Amino acid sequence: MTKTSTVLALVIAGCGGSGGGGSQVGQVVTVVRTDALTAPDQVTAVRVFASPANVTQDLAHQPDGTFGGVLTLPVGVQTITVSVYAGPSVVGTGAATVAIQANAASQVTLRIVDSTGPGPTPGQGPIIVALSASKMTPLVGESIALSARVVAPAGAAVTYAWSQDCASGTFTTPAAESTSWSSSAAGACALTLTATANGLADASAVAIQVLAPGSATGSVSIVGTFVPRTTIGAISAYPSPAATEAGCTVGRTGADGTCRMAVHSGQTIGITLDPGAAPGAATYALRDGCGGAIVPGAAASSFQWTPPSAGGFCVLTGTKVEDGVADAFAFGLYADPVLAPSPRQAFDWTPHAVGTAPPPHAFVEQPTTAAHVVWSGTTFADTHGRITFVPQGALPSTTAVGLWSPAETLVGPWATGATRFVADAAHGASAVDTSGDFTVCVKFKPGLHPGMTAPNKTLVARGQAEFPTAAWPEGWALMQMHEAYCFHYLTATAGGAIMSPDTSVTPEAVETYAFDYMCGGRAGGQILAGAHGQSGALATAVATAFSDESALPLSIGSYPTGDDPTLDASVYEVIFDTRPATVDTFRDIVGAAEGTRLANGAVWVPRRVAGETATGADGQGYPLPPYANPGRWPVPVVDGTVPGNAQLGYRRPLAERTSTTGYCIGAELVADGAWADVGGIVLTFIDDAATQSTRLYLDPRVCFATEAPGQAATSACSASTLPYDSWPPGSLHRFTACADASSGALTAYVDGAATSVLPAGATGGVPDLSSGVLTIGSSLGGASISRVFACPFADAARCQ
Repeated sequence: MTKTSTVLALVIAGCGGSGGGGSQVGQVVTVVRTDALTAPDQVTAVRVFASPANVTQDLAHQPDGTFGGVLTLPVGVQTITVSVYAGPSVVGTGAATVAIQANAASQVTLRIVDSTGPGPTPGQGPIIVALSASKMTPLVGESIALSARVVAPAGAAVTYAWSQDCASGTFTTPAAESTSWSSSAAGACALTLTATANGLADASAVAIQVLAPGSATGSVSIVGTFVPRTTIGAISAYPSPAATEAGCTVGRTGADGTCRMAVHSGQTIGITLDPGAAPGAATYALRDGCGGAIVPGAAASSFQWTPPSAGGFCVLTGTKVEDGVADAFAFGLYADPVLAPSPRQAFDWTPHAVGTAPPPHAFVEQPTTAAHVVWSGTTFADTHGRITFVPQGALPSTTAVGLWSPAETLVGPWATGATRFVADAAHGASAVDTSGDFTVCVKFKPGLHPGMTAPNKTLVARGQAEFPTAAWPEGWALMQMHEAYCFHYLTATAGGAIMSPDTSVTPEAVETYAFDYMCGGRAGGQILAGAHGQSGALATAVATAFSDESALPLSIGSYPTGDDPTLDASVYEVIFDTRPATVDTFRDIVGAAEGTRLANGAVWVPRRVAGETATGADGQGYPLPPYANPGRWPVPVVDGTVPGNAQLGYRRPLAERTSTTGYCIGAELVADGAWADVGGIVLTFIDDAATQSTRLYLDPRVCFATEAPGQAATSACSASTLPYDSWPPGSLHRFTACADASSGALTAYVDGAATSVLPAGATGGVPDLSSGVLTIGSSLGGASISRVFACPFADAARCQ
């Protein structure tokens, strides 16, 4: 019973007497609602008492369930008391004071609180936990033991009653928890135990089959479970896998199984199978009859579907299997073969530094990776599970750096001479062999340059390249030293440490960078260091090798002895590679790490200037380190363009927008003010086997070349150069090249011209560009590229 209060509204009217000194009276119009008190059908009376008028009146029960009436009271202050009764008992009272005025109406509001206390709550009864028979098929006259286990609330007395549905059986103690039973006749009999406590009961039964002596028959206990037909209640299609509002829903009971949501080829949509009214543990699948691509969605009953490039009417069938029972439900939709969105919006230059691509860790493991050491939450550990570093001293602080999403963990700064992480042979250090050729790279946040007098800042070391001890008389280390990034190397027989400093960082305020890379190692008879993971210091010759490299521990944060701690520097992660330490190895390792930052699968290392700041995934600004552009590296878009004399390599960025029936590719170029020098490749598709390609390039004429299987490479160029020198700096110009598979015709257009700049009759093959690499801007002088695009030949006007 819910115990609450109710509101009593009293409308009180007073009116004056007929003489100057005559009595004056007023009226109280009283209405009481009882539905919030004791149940309304239990309320028998509501009584109102006024004092000092000493007037008592019972209110009448109204048809709407309320109690109401009118009190006539003398003018003056009166106390109104209301009592609510359930039979002879008062279940609620309330009182209020009101001034009765002549010729005026007054109102008083009372809260009447139920005083009956909390309502009853259900009790708890017994539970039959187990019930068993010593024999399920006794002979006639054979006694069997019946055992039960019953639990009940503490202190509750339990009574037992055995019963049967056959007349031939007898219980020895039918009121006991356990008893014996026998039957004088053959046949089936159900024996039931009922346990009762606190007025509540539980029952359980066991089935017995009594056999006649000498019978040649037996019995079988059969339990059947009916499995209802499983169904897919409906299929819903969504404009994209992330959409929350369905574009169409086809119900199982409807007459029309057609989805009329607008879908175009190349568009990935979401499809969800409704498991029906009683979903259970089921498996789901989706198939189509038109050659589209299907991948599982986030839920078991959801999928992502991309129609084929040719589009057309497609029938998709969802299946559900539950308890061995299957259901299938099909629906149809039409995919428009025209690709969308507009090519001007088709290319994504967004770096992952402000996106959501992985990390968790920047370094990319390769076949030559010997160990990849990352922060585990309590220490540094190898992702391969072979090396674990043991903390020496108090743990340093850690920071989640939100430049990327998910964030990466920055470990440090370190306490002076106290904290370091050490792994010896017993903790897997021998998994890394640095006795010969090797490369080690660290991703870290630099501290201040130590200067010429302050101690070095050791990031990662093996043994003691400085401060040798009797146990560890040799080793190597990556560190910040003086005003450089440095690789130290000492063998027990060399007589003194040698080093390879990379002074390319000398003028930089490295302590401001959110991160940086440093690599080092040995290649044959020399050691080499690389600042930013790409530039190479002057190689230093080394003539001797370690005498016992396996005995040298690995350390992060300082030397194993604690000398030269990193102090204000911090470490993200370390990677060891079996390749010799060369500039190419450094660039490959760091290029792969930074390459995961750009959308569409680009592999690049950025060209930046000191002091550039990027907005992180957390919305905060992070200063970035500079990177040189040695020319051979793929480089990124700077301020929205690919600079001249640089290139950008992508995997599958636009190939899905081409077709074997023909396509157009193109680029939008920005005049840089030196167009007389223009030349080079604007963009090229090359398949993985390098057997098929298509190229749009300038020589400085506009040229288009293709190479298809079984055909020689063909090309066509415009008859003359374009008036590049008349195009003002910063102006945009569009170049488009199209290949028609039906005729082999090659055409090219500039700035949306109505006619091709290529000679009439130029022909070539149409390669399959569904896989491979797109290169943009190779050796392109005098211009930069702001965007690239591709579209099917049937919609060539979009590219022109």
